[in-house]
Amino acid sequence: MMTTMTNTVTEKKLSKKDVLKAWARYYATAEVGNSYERLTAMAFGFGQAPMLEKLYGDNKEELRKAYQRHIQFYNSEGTWGSLVFGIALALEEEHANEITKPDYDPEQTDSFTDMVTNIKVGLMGPLAGIGDSIDMGTIRPIFLSLFIPAAAAGNALGGIGPLVLFGLYMSFLAYFLVRQGYTLGRDSIASVLQSSAISRLIDSAGVLGLFMMGALSASYVKLTTPLTYCY
Repeated sequence: MMTTMTNTVTEKKLSKKDVLKAWARYYATAEVGNSYERLTAMAFGFGQAPMLEKLYGDNKEELRKAYQRHIQFYNSEGTWGSLVFGIALALEEEHANEITKPDYDPEQTDSFTDMVTNIKVGLMGPLAGIGDSIDMGTIRPIFLSLFIPAAAAGNALGGIGPLVLFGLYMSFLAYFLVRQGYTLGRDSIASVLQSSAISRLIDSAGVLGLFMMGALSASYVKLTTPLTYCY
């Protein structure tokens, strides 16, 4: 009687808690560890580090290459850049499972590294533009304008309120984006950038911002002139 034994490899999978932990490390340090050489890459690598260790385990060579590809130059707006961070987590998870296959060629890792680097470099600029236009150029002024009456009245809420609301908005949006990036993987960014919803959102936010600034100008800016009109 002959018994056949098969070796099964357990699929490596990141949990929601893992994604949250990795994102929190990245987001908390995205604007802290900037340098002229790498800008926000160190924060990106810092966030990825515990997940890379979990995915690659004792494979020191793959782990070393993973560390290296995530400390290369990277610079994007922190909140919208979370989408790239989520995509990177998904790709690393996929790669960690690929290298366990018997027919995997170690030289493929270099091709994978090039792909990840190209994705990050190609996306960091467009996403930074979206983040700066929507969050910094539109949403933040709107939050500030909502609390101008309280600030003018000497209420401390006028200074604290915008910071709290804007901080909550940015945090929830960033976590939503990292979850979307991880869930949809490399296809997520294509659907985001190609969708007309982004352009409509930017246009709508811009119009809303102009309305708010116009209303505030009419309410708080007083203009007098010595010129008179005679008839």
